[in-house]
Amino acid sequence: MAKLREMPSSVLDRVRDIEWEDIVRRYRAAIAEGKDRAFDPREIADAATHMLYVRCMKRSEIAKQFGKYTGWMSDHIRLQFLEPSVWALLDPALPEYERLSFFDGIVVLSQAKDSDQGQLSRAQNLISARKKASAKAADARGRA
Repeated sequence: MAKLREMPSSVLDRVRDIEWEDIVRRYRAAIAEGKDRAFDPREIADAATHMLYVRCMKRSEIAKQFGKYTGWMSDHIRLQFLEPSVWALLDPALPEYERLSFFDGIVVLSQAKDSDQGQLSRAQNLISARKKASAKAADARGRA
């Protein structure tokens, strides 16, 4: 069995008492309504982290609860290793052009750790690139 990466104590403190069953139930309802992409990835990450580190459930059991595969679940848990300022950018309450998607969070984590650029700087670059692309597309539609 692969060794678990040490989870920051601040994360474990945050997820210790969450109601993971409620999060799973709401996520499954969102899937049924076709709104799972709008679900807060931080809630999924917190529930999966609680299930793995506090409840000591197997990764396959956790994935089954969400109706997903283990890689999906593991990627959500990886989000816990984002810096707090970047974690906050995953908030679905932020306007779409100012927030990170789940996939953006994974990209930020996947970039080399020894990069001169910190997580927040990489996240801001992703958001900036999205804004520029959106403005370009709007400009092109305006000319058409």
